[in-house]
Amino acid sequence: MLRYAEDQAVSGRWRALTRAQVKHPADRESQEWLKESFVNHLIDLLVVAGWPESGSKALNTFVETFGNRLSVIGKLVLQLNKAVGEDITSGDLESIFVPPDAAFDPAIMDDAYADERPRRGKTSVEERVVATTDMGLHRMARRYREGKYECETMIVLKPKVVLYSALEDVVNVEGAR
Repeated sequence: MLRYAEDQAVSGRWRALTRAQVKHPADRESQEWLKESFVNHLIDLLVVAGWPESGSKALNTFVETFGNRLSVIGKLVLQLNKAVGEDITSGDLESIFVPPDAAFDPAIMDDAYADERPRRGKTSVEERVVATTDMGLHRMARRYREGKYECETMIVLKPKVVLYSALEDVVNVEGAR
């Protein structure tokens, strides 16, 4: 893979050129496809959560209410995809998340609810992650140093996670009422 065989400047430029030449269908078509995909997935979630409408009625209601906003989100997703894949060649930007049940590591992730929970001192590194609530971002670049390539990884934005202790706090507060 070119990414691991060449310096970042070379592999980044090749990535940008390749992505610029292998375009998705017209931006408008991609935006429309993203909007439809968002709508279908969100309706599925709403129906599972107990929304009383389903089928074409749910689709029409949802599109009338949120269609324009979802089109804007689709446009922004495509712009971000272009920026990350074609416009930035000094490093590879990748989204990151923390898998469920991973050990909490404050060096590479943040407790999403640390400010909203009763203080127990610092979050323990022995705590486990339930889920990622906010994706993070890291930058990877390869540099040639002292006769060999080295991969540098820098976290640009830490992912935010929910810890099991946060769920326990909610249960304890609800149980005290």
